[in-house]
Amino acid sequence: MGEVIDFNSQPSTERPTLKCCGAGRDAENDKALCFYFSRKPTDDEMRFLHAVMQRAAACVGV
Repeated sequence: MGEVIDFNSQPSTERPTLKCCGAGRDAENDKALCFYFSRKPTDDEMRFLHAVMQRAAACVGV
């Protein structure tokens, strides 16, 4: 796999910092959310964000 990304990772100097510009619902799937970013996330960033969302969903406890 690529680079390891965790909460202590420093931003890469090779590409702009990834920022989440917004979030919204998917009109065709009421179980889906859409997140909008300042640039295209890398595959490693997408995997990291997926792990973060799994943990966040578990914390909701619903």
